[in-house]
Amino acid sequence: MRASEPEMPKGRSDVSVIDYGKETVLYDARNKSVHALNPAAMSIWRHCDGATTVTALKEALADEFSGVVDGPDLERDIHTAIAQFREQGLLE
Repeated sequence: MRASEPEMPKGRSDVSVIDYGKETVLYDARNKSVHALNPAAMSIWRHCDGATTVTALKEALADEFSGVVDGPDLERDIHTAIAQFREQGLLE
């Protein structure tokens, strides 16, 4: 990605999303690891489709979590989650 291009993170297609009632986890068979996600992180993951920019993601989550988190906290949380997904090898 060039610096002038918007970031559009994409989750690996071989990572499985498993819902257990109120809990959601990602299962990475390649690395044999499980990642428990809170609702905000799960929403961020679902938007990591390779077509949604971080700016569009922030707008979608601002609507979804209106009144729960504010702009600066939301932006920080999005960048933190994406960085963690990247560090854990969950993104392409």
